[in-house]
Parts: sequence; C-alpha cells; structure tokens
Amino acid sequence: MNESGFIQYVHRKLPSNIYKWKVSDRFSSGVADAYYSTAKGDLWIEYKYYPKGLPKKVKPKLSMLQIKWLAARYAEGRSVYVVVGSPTKCLIYTDLEWTKPKLTAVAGIDRADLIAWIEGKL
Repeated sequence: MNESGFIQYVHRKLPSNIYKWKVSDRFSSGVADAYYSTAKGDLWIEYKYYPKGLPKKVKPKLSMLQIKWLAARYAEGRSVYVVVGSPTKCLIYTDLEWTKPKLTAVAGIDRADLIAWIEGKL
C-alpha cells in the first residue's frame, strides 16, 4: 500500500454521509490531500504514509508549500490536520503540531481509531 491506497482505505471506511474529496491539484501546490464535510462542519487532512511502519519518533515530511498552506488555513480558523499512517499505527497532528516530532509509542493509534476520530470531528 502507498499513500494513495491509504487515503482510499480511509475513504472506504468512513460513512456515506461524509463528503470525501481526494484533492489532486497540479496548479496549486501545497493543498492538503483530502477534504471532508457534513452538515456539522468540514476539515482538511494532509496524509503521509510509511509503508514499512512508523519509526519511534515522527516529524511529518512536509514541503514548505504544504506547511504554509496548512498554517494559512489554520490561521483562518479552518480545521486542518496532518495524519501519518502505516500498516499498523497512525499519528494525528493538530494545532500546528506537524512542525514537531511525536513519539509513536505514546501517540500512535490504530486505523479504526483514526476513522472514529475523523467521524467525531464531523
């Protein structure tokens, strides 16, 4: 599985009442990978994927354009997050945390918990 496959997996597991958009914009660099919305709200997620599992400490590998785009949307009050996935564990970065490393053993959650977290935000 790669990053695209991981995003597809997440989208298939989310309920049908959640609008899911896998963003693919070749003209605007830095835009988050996915947009989700319901009548309750919306959110943006930038995904990263480690096919061989997460190391002990993870700082998402974001481009400068991605960092700027996420920070600008966050400053506007948007719900923006970075999710780092792997075959077993996931990490969720909120509130500009994506600029700092997280310990997998402390913050790692399984995929089912990631799906429930996204549902809970919407």
